[in-house]
Amino acid sequence: MASVSHPNSPGWFSTVGLSYLGFTQEALLHYPPPELTATVITAAPHDFHTSV
Repeated sequence: MASVSHPNSPGWFSTVGLSYLGFTQEALLHYPPPELTATVITAAPHDFHTSV
């Protein structure tokens, strides 16, 4: 990843947020890059099938 190879980057990254009900973080977790160390989803539907 270009952002992880930046000279000021420690070589890892984490995500935090509620963007699109956590779908951004959940999508990233399907094929997580090795540099991803943590994901905190602060808002997500409790029952995806009936909530969305």
